[in-house]
Amino acid sequence: MSSFFLASVLLQYPLGHLGDRIGHRPILVGGLAVYSVASLGFLLNPGDGGYVALRALQGAGAAGAQVASFALVGIVVPSERRGRAYSVLFASTLAGAAVGPLAGSLAGVSGMGTLFTVTAITSTLAGVWVIVKLPAVRAADHETKARLVVNRMLVGVIIAGMVGGLIQGVY
Repeated sequence: MSSFFLASVLLQYPLGHLGDRIGHRPILVGGLAVYSVASLGFLLNPGDGGYVALRALQGAGAAGAQVASFALVGIVVPSERRGRAYSVLFASTLAGAAVGPLAGSLAGVSGMGTLFTVTAITSTLAGVWVIVKLPAVRAADHETKARLVVNRMLVGVIIAGMVGGLIQGVY
């Protein structure tokens, strides 16, 4: 399980930086594709090391999809509606995390193959939807000259996020 989160933590910053350079849509679609392929890999019964590697690949795909999604909200949603947009995006992420274990419990071990397949199909369909429906938004078109400023407020938000993640992970 932790290989997913480790890969996600390690890759979010570089993938966010890459998205700023090439656009966030390719990062989002690539993340969904990687997640889909990794999910199908579980059908091959790859052994212990393979499971760790596939889970890390899922984390890498999730990192790309998550960081690109949040970045796109920052680019395309007007500032007066961003708080609501971010809350909907984060709530949907939490809803998926809440429903996933329930689905796994209901499917049982014998139904894991079906869950992996459904996950791969869902990720692929989301990627296709992004390609078809989301206009290409170049980061350079919406670039600001503002630089990230590390101050007490940002540090507080980071600490709160880490504590929330720790509580969620321990649970």
